[in-house]
Amino acid sequence: MCLPQLNLVCGRKHPKETSQSVYLARLLIGALTFGPLCDWIGRKATILV
Repeated sequence: MCLPQLNLVCGRKHPKETSQSVYLARLLIGALTFGPLCDWIGRKATILV
């Protein structure tokens, strides 16, 4: 549901696509960072970081 009078993102696709791209990029960076870190120092210590 989109209410035009509240000026929500209705017809604009770019903010949605950009936010999805940023989310997936952060997920990738986190996986590439914390994956090897978990292998190196262990899961429990990595959660505390």
